[in-house]
Amino acid sequence: MLRWISGGVLVILVSAFQADAAPEKKWSVGNWVGEAHFDDKKTFESCSISTTYRSGMAVMYRIGRDFAWDINLYKPLWNLAVDSKLPVEVKVDDFAPLTSMANVTERQLIEIPLEHADRAANLLRRGRVLRIKAGASSAEFDLNGTYPGISRLAQCVARHLSNERKSTKGKDLFASLDTRKSKTRQRRKKTRYKRIDRTAATVFISNLLIKSGESDFKILTPKEHPLKGYEVIWKTTDGVIGAFTGFKKVKGIALEKVAAQLIAREAGACKGDVASGKKSTAVKGTASLQRLFVACQQEKESFEVHHTLVEADAGTFLKITHLAYGDDDHGTLGEADTSMIQHADWAVLN
Repeated sequence: MLRWISGGVLVILVSAFQADAAPEKKWSVGNWVGEAHFDDKKTFESCSISTTYRSGMAVMYRIGRDFAWDINLYKPLWNLAVDSKLPVEVKVDDFAPLTSMANVTERQLIEIPLEHADRAANLLRRGRVLRIKAGASSAEFDLNGTYPGISRLAQCVARHLSNERKSTKGKDLFASLDTRKSKTRQRRKKTRYKRIDRTAATVFISNLLIKSGESDFKILTPKEHPLKGYEVIWKTTDGVIGAFTGFKKVKGIALEKVAAQLIAREAGACKGDVASGKKSTAVKGTASLQRLFVACQQEKESFEVHHTLVEADAGTFLKITHLAYGDDDHGTLGEADTSMIQHADWAVLN
């Protein structure tokens, strides 16, 4: 098993990424060194954590401002063709592997995009050994102490995006769509979009769930689960709670900014270890789509929330949310619960 060491390899690994992004003051979590990166205009770009192993190999986990995940792997003995691609398999313990195509950014450095960040976060939290196979090369990495670094990484991204929101005049973009929160008649006059009412939303979701084969669900009343900001809330027999709201005649809504604000707010509410990121968007249809998640492990009540944001061609803006809460003595989510909620939105997307 490879062991942790400190060394100059980190400088090579991180500096390769910093060519177009200036870092802030570094911080550390165990053997990991973390920092945030900004462009020439001091706009936040990403946060990263990195470390070096005794073999001379170095690993960097990075989360961008759009909450996309990637792993950067440095191996001194590599002599790869820059700008080429390598098939990669990322495997934790005996769990099914994640596959990807790595980008060769330097002769000794590859960048591995993680399309399924929610699954990757769950594996890194539970696993002991990370195995990466890139082309004909392979390596193993001890995961002891890795997840606290991942949690700090997620907090770093959420903090910087939250600070951006506070420094601008605009408030939460999705909340601004809620015309019921308008305080003046003048503001209501400027609102051109229309909120999907509770009856229409209930019919819409019920039809989608039944059509997808998810017939065993219960529509909840506001008293049964007073989740704010949604028109309809339902619960399945496996304990997953779903919620939906939507608007018509919406223009100029940037889904990436909405996603960033949602994650920043919910990650900031976690009092323990948190992970957040984007999910795969390989679904049917032509709608603009953002899928994201926040997973919080804390003492009293852990939670995991997955949002699906859709901007349809007709100018309809939808938010579908699924969440689950921990139910054991420590308030943690079990493996089955986590796997179940990760795919809960497929019932309404396919």
